[in-house]
Amino acid sequence: MAFFWKVAAGGDAAPAFTSTTSGTTVMTCTLYELAGGNTANPVDTSGTNSGTALAVTVTTSGNVSSAGSYAIGLFGYRPSTSVTITWTPGTGFTNDVNDGATASRFHSAQDHATSAPAAGAALSESVTWSAGTPQNTSSMIAVFGPAVTAAATPAPLVVPQAAVMQAANW
Repeated sequence: MAFFWKVAAGGDAAPAFTSTTSGTTVMTCTLYELAGGNTANPVDTSGTNSGTALAVTVTTSGNVSSAGSYAIGLFGYRPSTSVTITWTPGTGFTNDVNDGATASRFHSAQDHATSAPAAGAALSESVTWSAGTPQNTSSMIAVFGPAVTAAATPAPLVVPQAAVMQAANW
């Protein structure tokens, strides 16, 4: 499980992904296009979690730096047998996509925060997979910061030339 981000330069082609695997594998890829974000340091904070329980909480490792951010949660689940699941996003999150209606030995879900996360605190999403016995679960959360606007730079103090000359003549 991973987040990949790229700051667009304008007129960019959509990214292409190639995956080389062996054996039986499952891969999902969800693309988000975010506008108005911080182009110098897009990921404000993030966190990961893995385990073997149906209940999962993933929390950012640091506090959200500023208001106006956008948060995405990713979840992967590998039950011991093929099952269908009902996906319910955590409080304050909306599901963007999940594959729970299809019986599988791997499920994934992607959510986003329904409003900008509060600045000055870590962000968490808590979910519960609805069925099966988990062999493993994995989750990630990332907060993408808003655009940074430069603070107004005060105009330099301009001293009239006459004043400089008078001071020099003292």
